[in-house]
Amino acid sequence: MAFVEHSLSVTHTSPVTTSRRSLSAGWLVGVGILLHLMLAVSAGLSPDEAHYALYGAHLDWSYFDHPPLVGWVQAPFAAAGGADWLMRVVPMGSWLASVWLMIGLCRQLPIESPGAMGPRRRDGWVVLLLLLSPMLDLLGVALVPDSLLMPLVPAVMSATWRLRSPEAASTWRRWLVLATLLGLCMLAKYTGIFIVLGSLLSLCKFHGRKLMRLPGPWLTALIVVAMTSPVVAWNVSHRWASFVYQSEHAAGDQNWQLRVALRAVALQFALYGLMLPIGVVQGLRTISRGKPGPPPTVEGDARMLGFAFGVPVLLVFAAMAGRGASLPHWTASGWVALIPLAVDGGLRLGRALVGGLVVWHASLLASILVLVLIGGVGSETEGAAISPAGFRATDWRVNPVADVYGWEAAAQHGAGLAEQRRARGLVVMNWSLASRLAWYARPMPVFVAPEHTDQFRLWFGALHRGDSAVAMDWSQMALTLPVGPAGFRSCKPIGQLPTLVNGRQIAHFNYLYCEGWQEVPMTVPSRLPAASVLPAVP
Repeated sequence: MAFVEHSLSVTHTSPVTTSRRSLSAGWLVGVGILLHLMLAVSAGLSPDEAHYALYGAHLDWSYFDHPPLVGWVQAPFAAAGGADWLMRVVPMGSWLASVWLMIGLCRQLPIESPGAMGPRRRDGWVVLLLLLSPMLDLLGVALVPDSLLMPLVPAVMSATWRLRSPEAASTWRRWLVLATLLGLCMLAKYTGIFIVLGSLLSLCKFHGRKLMRLPGPWLTALIVVAMTSPVVAWNVSHRWASFVYQSEHAAGDQNWQLRVALRAVALQFALYGLMLPIGVVQGLRTISRGKPGPPPTVEGDARMLGFAFGVPVLLVFAAMAGRGASLPHWTASGWVALIPLAVDGGLRLGRALVGGLVVWHASLLASILVLVLIGGVGSETEGAAISPAGFRATDWRVNPVADVYGWEAAAQHGAGLAEQRRARGLVVMNWSLASRLAWYARPMPVFVAPEHTDQFRLWFGALHRGDSAVAMDWSQMALTLPVGPAGFRSCKPIGQLPTLVNGRQIAHFNYLYCEGWQEVPMTVPSRLPAASVLPAVP
């Protein structure tokens, strides 16, 4: 606590204090690196991590649910063996790049009033906001498309700000930089469109109607279209499968409910922490008070930059959340975009409040780390320890971290059983179970039953009538077995495998040998003649 107070203390500007400020920010970055390394080596891949790791093992122009960049950046690490820690190099690098780029952006933007003494503590605040947010830390360990958007947001904001003046807008090189960054955003995730929108809104604010008469925006648009052409080409060949899937996902599966929306918003505060929203609110209060500072036009443009990049995605999330159609990490780019405003507001908060927030967030992160290291709390005992496939024991308890333990051993054991019985492959009843098995048992095919069109079907094809397979059921997500007219003729148990952590059983896997697949194969829309346009990584 004393160290944090020292790093945020108010001092006078001088070379000595500048050096101390940089040193304090450096120590905070070191803490972040240590935290991420401990998380990276302590548990296996999560469902999403394994799914995008498979992207890297099955290179293609695009994929069923997301654009291809997340797979392209993982391809070298998949080719190098795909160890868990290797597959986490990219997200850890993304978090570090986010820190560096955000510090540079906050130094670049004139959003702080002279009386606030913000520049003396700004760098430390940037690191604190990125370090004390549980979700941003998780994105800095587990690679998902949003992990790539984290550093791209401040990079695009900086490139956009550099085009503010008419003189800069006549420089082709700056437009090329912005165009490349925006193209990468669109290759990372479809919600990258909000970053493109933020840049467009900001440029319109800077240049007004003159923007459309400049050649730079048109060049930028052409480059972004060219960079995203692989995604369009893949979707054309697959009957727009990604866009259909994303539109159905965005529509949600229920009518809009205020209760559901409020619960999603509350989860945002829990996962992103309180320092970010409190800092943003304080920054807004400062604006309303009309504090003296830089010329209104410059300061107004700087503050509008954060709003243009951050607010649209948060508003769309809130609108979709009421239908149960939003996932909490979708808003990461919006929260990151608001960090400059949160830094400005946070610099004006009282030391006692800041200290309390830091202690609370640090305690939360420490608790998460301890839970992961010890394998969560509780264990499977008595009936829960031997529950058969498709059933949960009456004394079953949720273990929040069981999901990241035991999958490598379970997948390899299942692959061995399938090979012994000459089965077609492995079968699970949910895609989130399939991703870990397909990654750790590769190249063993993994099928999701009941069958539907998804990325696994594009990779591994469909089960054929009469096929046999080894079905796997996980005790923490016991699901109905695929037996019947739309499944296998019969499934018989062939064993269990417990997941042990520090001498405790926290979950177990059930294995069944299933024979006589009966379902009439679906027509897979738009599958290419080959499984991949690009050569697959062995």
